[in-house]
Amino acid sequence: MSGIWTVTMPDLVLAAKEMIPDFSQTGDIAATFFYWEIQNREDESNKAISVSNALLFMLLNSGISDSDKSTKFYLEQFRHHINDTKLQRQVITQEIATPLIGENLNTINTDVSSSHVIRAFMDKQKAQKLVRSFLNK
Repeated sequence: MSGIWTVTMPDLVLAAKEMIPDFSQTGDIAATFFYWEIQNREDESNKAISVSNALLFMLLNSGISDSDKSTKFYLEQFRHHINDTKLQRQVITQEIATPLIGENLNTINTDVSSSHVIRAFMDKQKAQKLVRSFLNK
């Protein structure tokens, strides 16, 4: 509900295992990063998560300042917002994250796990090109 998601790139891992001999000898490896959606987009396609972040921030601050009345108020506001916007649903995470990830990473598809880990899939040739670029530096 904070807009912080882990993004994994399985195709990049497969390309690295194919192209870097030491990687194929190791156990599991991962290509991951975290993605934090905190600012409202111009088209407001992420408004629900931006409001969630603001409410969560206010809730945490009121809890730290020991203001029970404010904490109860923001907790109730946060609960209502989460329920109304259905931010706990995987499809909502995917709707918010996919356009930005696809645009910046040239991915072809994403899916979202039950714990809201985003898997970003890319074309095999693009993954190999990225690994080659890394190896050449």
